[in-house]
Amino acid sequence: MNEILPYLYISAKSIAVYLFIILAIRIFGKKELAQLSVIDVVFILLISNSVQNAMVGSNSTLAGGLSAAFSLFLANFIFKLLLRKYTGFSKFIQGEKIILIHDGVVLSEGLKQAMMTKSELDQTLREHDIISIENVSLAVLEVDGNISFLTDNYSKKSNKKRLKTFRL
Repeated sequence: MNEILPYLYISAKSIAVYLFIILAIRIFGKKELAQLSVIDVVFILLISNSVQNAMVGSNSTLAGGLSAAFSLFLANFIFKLLLRKYTGFSKFIQGEKIILIHDGVVLSEGLKQAMMTKSELDQTLREHDIISIENVSLAVLEVDGNISFLTDNYSKKSNKKRLKTFRL
């Protein structure tokens, strides 16, 4: 039992870090992970590096690394099950869809809530081959970070995946 205890401790610390990072990302407003910028990617890489020692400590063995990785996979699996089973939990963690355009009018409150600028919305319109905001019946920022557009009086739907905007 004493041989297993250090690995259980690594697992517990890894799960605690996993939960902390999920909550921190949610609290600090990053809902649209499909829209990561270069700054966001660097931030995530630095966060992962900064918490590595908190998870495994001085244990740099293969078993220690596998223990941390396994516990993260397990926690992620359980988290996804909870998200599917409990809608309240899902709304808390993932947020809710946000209406950005209604009947050709940009909803500034929606943009503000989505932490999105008008120029970012314009870029997304172009990505969906939509010429003008006035042509949009409804635009919704989905919880996965993609924007769905309904045009032609709600009859035509465009929900292409957003293009990644990584520029190095």
